[in-house]
Amino acid sequence: MLGERHLPGFEGGLSKIRVLLVEDCPSMRTAVSALLSQDDRIEIAGIAHDGAHALELVEVLSPDVIVTDLEMPNMHGADFVVQQMSRRAIPIIVFSALEMNDPLAELAMSGGAVDFLRKPIKIEEVLGQQQLLQAKILRFSSCSHQAGEQPGEL
Repeated sequence: MLGERHLPGFEGGLSKIRVLLVEDCPSMRTAVSALLSQDDRIEIAGIAHDGAHALELVEVLSPDVIVTDLEMPNMHGADFVVQQMSRRAIPIIVFSALEMNDPLAELAMSGGAVDFLRKPIKIEEVLGQQQLLQAKILRFSSCSHQAGEQPGEL
């Protein structure tokens, strides 16, 4: 099945993709978590409410992929990306209401985030973004930065 990884030492050889969600808004945490959990290949390993909390959870949970918002209290997502990538490279997908040319988005992308996806503003856009986010998680769980890859490509 597409996106499944065969890992030695796991019964049956199949493992879910472990995702850490970094989001400060409780309703958005619930919605994104529920939407991503609809894909049997994806498991929400943990949820952090800001970048500082995410840095702690990464050490405990060892996620395969991280999905982070940018605008958060305490430590915003761009600083989180930069700090996490200096500790240990993990595929990080930015999922934010900001535009990609916003300074925070640019900092996150230059700091090592593998991709950017804009959060939907209209309810009718939610399903399309859900499918894109799931596809990006599946893609980046099997490979980190591939040569020649550009942010936004799928």
